[in-house]
Amino acid sequence: MTRIASAFLAALALLIGCASSEKGPEPAREAPARSSDGLHWTERAYPTGDRSTSVVLLESGTPAEVSAGTRYEYVLRVTNLTDQNLDNVVVLDKPQGNFQLSGSKPQTEDGRNLRWNLGNLRARQAKEITVSGSAIDAGHVTHCAEVDWNSVYCSTTQVVKPALTISSTATAAILVCDPIVRSVTVTNGGSGTTRNVVIEERLPDGISTLEGKSSVRHTLLALEPGESKTFSWREKAAGTGRFSSVATARADGGLSVTSGQAWTTVTRPVLLLEKQGTKQTYRGRAITYDMTLRNTGDGEARDVVVTENLPAGTKFAQASEGGTLDGGVVRWRLGNMAPGAARTFNLKISSAGAGRVRSTATANAYCAEAVSATAETEVTGISAVLLEVKDLDDPVELGSTTTYLITVTNQGTTPDTNIQIAVDLEDTMGYVGATGSSKANQVGKRVVFKPLATLAAGEKAEWRVEVRAVSEGDVRIKVAMTSSELSRPVEETEATTFFK
Repeated sequence: MTRIASAFLAALALLIGCASSEKGPEPAREAPARSSDGLHWTERAYPTGDRSTSVVLLESGTPAEVSAGTRYEYVLRVTNLTDQNLDNVVVLDKPQGNFQLSGSKPQTEDGRNLRWNLGNLRARQAKEITVSGSAIDAGHVTHCAEVDWNSVYCSTTQVVKPALTISSTATAAILVCDPIVRSVTVTNGGSGTTRNVVIEERLPDGISTLEGKSSVRHTLLALEPGESKTFSWREKAAGTGRFSSVATARADGGLSVTSGQAWTTVTRPVLLLEKQGTKQTYRGRAITYDMTLRNTGDGEARDVVVTENLPAGTKFAQASEGGTLDGGVVRWRLGNMAPGAARTFNLKISSAGAGRVRSTATANAYCAEAVSATAETEVTGISAVLLEVKDLDDPVELGSTTTYLITVTNQGTTPDTNIQIAVDLEDTMGYVGATGSSKANQVGKRVVFKPLATLAAGEKAEWRVEVRAVSEGDVRIKVAMTSSELSRPVEETEATTFFK
């Protein structure tokens, strides 16, 4: 990895005004570095090193580290700090190291030493240069920039008695729920007392004071030479956006000044919760609900919490992402979510009863509207019937009878319906009679019982078929069972010995 260090070399110091001074200007001083937008920023004000007394501000933003061979960008920004126009503003950058230029906006006049002629720079105007390139190999690349310019004309400071200056500041960025703190400072920079000073600031559309006013006004009977007064108040935003306003000050003698614009960006988090899960399952089986929470707004969602009350009749199994159960409520504490961020998590439960389970989760965060998402699961029981056939007498002497006991047991968790038993007899048997949980109908060697409407889970039903031994041998009785829950018949046989 290559670390790119940016440095600025001052090449020229400019004196403002027609009058000259025996003592030259102070050398430019580099301001402390700052980081924003992923770039490392440094700046210098020319010629004094202090913005308030300088003419031009030169800023450079470079990445702290890049990979060899990977294209990257850095930015040069030139700002006219004065209320006068500057002519022939020229920026020169001399990359030192293995830097290879790809291009720039605006296009450079000199592809080697990177020279840009920005032309005129109006009062307080700023212009940016974006340069792209890459480092050929590991090591360091240093960008040394300098700026030169000409004043449009000499300025003359007119000494007045008195003089006013005013500045306005506001909270740079807030959530729509938070107040904007705005301050206005008025200063008498003259040599005499300023009287009947009126300070006023009209707020932009969508911004008002906490009391609902659209403008703020303050009055000072007198402001002594060198004296400053600051007024602060709090405002609220009706919605999101970027807002600015200026403050004005008027005083006796026709004095009037206006501040620069004070900008505030107002954002709001917007939560979107999505939920899906098991559509159908059996009683006692796991039900899984997968959830995704997104912040689709332009503001940070703070202290995000997702909660879900366990549906009635269900049992908690587990929750991902640190979800905990407390008093029947599952809770996920997800912290803060930046704009565009998403978090995924899930919940596993089970239901002992059959029916529809409706699961609803709700997400909350500071300054965001609560949102909910619901998923439903159909829980059914399992029908599992057991067919058993047993002869009560074996062997059986010819002419005697025996009874076959047919037992059906519901071993499942849900009722079994329309259970029907059919019995096939062999020629060695003579039908005597049949009893049981439903009536029998005998046709020839086949006995069919009427359907049993329902058999609850855990219950049994019995039928008995009595036959007479007609001829000797190893005989068989065949029983077939059908029901609404069975896709095919269940069949059983029972062997009996008939003897002479």
